[in-house]
Amino acid sequence: MAASGNKSQVIDTKHASDNEAQPVTLEYIKPLCGISAGVFWMAEGAIALSYPEPYNQGKFLGFWLSFRVGGQVLGGAINLGLNANDNRAGKVSYNVYLAFIALQALGLFAGLLLNKPEKVQRSDGVPVNLTISNGSWFEIKAITKLFISRNFLLIVPLIAQGVYSEAVMFTFESLWLSVRARALGSFLSGVVAIIAGNLLGAFLDRKKVALKTGARCAFITVLGLQGCWWIWATILVTDYHKSKPTYDWVDAGFGKTFALFLFWVAGFQLNYMYLYFVVGELAGTDADVIRIASLLRGTESAVQAVSYGLNSVPIFADIGGVYLNFGLWAFALLPGTHCTLFHLEIQLEEARQGRRLRWI
Repeated sequence: MAASGNKSQVIDTKHASDNEAQPVTLEYIKPLCGISAGVFWMAEGAIALSYPEPYNQGKFLGFWLSFRVGGQVLGGAINLGLNANDNRAGKVSYNVYLAFIALQALGLFAGLLLNKPEKVQRSDGVPVNLTISNGSWFEIKAITKLFISRNFLLIVPLIAQGVYSEAVMFTFESLWLSVRARALGSFLSGVVAIIAGNLLGAFLDRKKVALKTGARCAFITVLGLQGCWWIWATILVTDYHKSKPTYDWVDAGFGKTFALFLFWVAGFQLNYMYLYFVVGELAGTDADVIRIASLLRGTESAVQAVSYGLNSVPIFADIGGVYLNFGLWAFALLPGTHCTLFHLEIQLEEARQGRRLRWI
């Protein structure tokens, strides 16, 4: 017994030492992760908006977001394979994280295969120019002016209600679904998101539908569906907050919970793609494409930081996140409608004075 107790004491001491050292390590890693993610997000947004021809922008955005979600599909398949027999609540296997880290490390080498802007050959013959050479102070003033412009401020609530939901839906999944059900959700939701995003992209690029008409129809459809999902979610989490269930795929009640998560992820993809489509069309110059992509990703990151922070609070994880996001959706309707339904045509015409965009 004494030997066993001493061994336990040694293990506990080691764990305590690890726990004390871990925050120090994380404090160095977190800023590096944030900086690298910010640069990457800005670059991928500018590429997604600048590389395609205007009449192919919807499809290109669909392809781009498909590749992003493709990582989720691959990760979900790995997660499902490693946790298919775990029908309990709790955390996934550590092997899942090791696989994800390996995939992210390989991403560096895949990025080296990307063409430089000056080497991109578009079918319309317009060169891709992503060069900004006016100096740092000029750029600070230009991006500040763009941020406080009416066009961008009107879509900030749309950005907020769209990206805030990421923490809400994944917290919902982790709270009310078993490990293997969550793994299945991460896989299937990626497939659903790819299908939904490409359908929206194909619709927005249809030549038989005027751009302003397509944009307005997309706005009504995407935001209307989001409203349905939030009503559904409000009903479910209000009940789950009291009953505290954990659903596996063999349980009654699994379908309504799992289906909501799939619809949420599809809605997130549609929101995301629609936002990029709108800001891509509203950029007045090639330089503005880079600036507006940076603003969009920066605003997105700020909202998600708040979202994940609030959802770490138990009451927000259970019900508060859904209630707040429902409110954000409702608040975004007025400025979003004002921008998309009434002023989009004027804004697009102004944008076309500086960039070769497509038909209206």
